[in-house]
Amino acid sequence: MLRNILTKEVKEQMTKLRPDYYKGKNGKDLFNMFEEEFPREWTTGFYVLNLVKYVRRYKNKNGVEDLKKARTYLDRLIEFEDKPTIHEETSNKNCNQSFGVSVAEMQRKVFGDSVEK
Repeated sequence: MLRNILTKEVKEQMTKLRPDYYKGKNGKDLFNMFEEEFPREWTTGFYVLNLVKYVRRYKNKNGVEDLKKARTYLDRLIEFEDKPTIHEETSNKNCNQSFGVSVAEMQRKVFGDSVEK
């Protein structure tokens, strides 16, 4: 839905952020992989933290170029939030296929025993 109304400039910026070498053998890029295989909170955090990163550094690094990147992450976040949530079972299946572990196991590996089993 949102993709249909994105400006040409934003589409070009998204292409810069998602070059072909980030695509897997299945043709999906990292953004799609995050959305399909990781817990929703992780994907939201990925978009928000990158948005914050580019807004915070724009004056001292790349100027308007960083603001355009921030806008791209904001647009992706909005698009992601508009999507229906992926059922936990689907997320676990995708995580198992890609990494050989469930989402809960992945969380324990990343965050240790502080995550409930």
